[in-house]
Amino acid sequence: NRAMESVCAATDDMMVERERKVEKRLALEFARKETERADRETEREEEWERKSTQQKLRERERETEQEQEPEKEMARERVREGQRREVTEKHLLEMRLVEQQSERNAREFEFAVAHAREKAWDEERQSVCAQIEREREMYGAEIEKRREEVEAVERVVL
Repeated sequence: NRAMESVCAATDDMMVERERKVEKRLALEFARKETERADRETEREEEWERKSTQQKLRERERETEQEQEPEKEMARERVREGQRREVTEKHLLEMRLVEQQSERNAREFEFAVAHAREKAWDEERQSVCAQIEREREMYGAEIEKRREEVEAVERVVL
């Protein structure tokens, strides 16, 4: 009987030990699954938090851009005004250059006309001088001829 009780007690102890091992294994399995579920839940919460943070950042960026839009538009308008001013100044400078070139061309033309007149006057003067010289030579020869005639007549008369 005692041996039987001892076997029964040993069997009971083995069964209890097996039940403990099964319970421990089940508890560990449950804990592992619970940890995995908690990890997935944490990951979802972190993902949601990250997306929420990104959304808030995008909203702040949009708000900042909207707040800065009037300043940006004013800056763009200043740039456009500066470009218009540059174009206007460039146009005025080009007009001044054209005007200066026109004045230079007019002076060069006046100089060319004056030079042409002077040249024409020189040619005319040279022509007149040459004519006078020819006439002087012609009249000089005639005067000399008449002088000789007068001398001849004087010689005859005297």
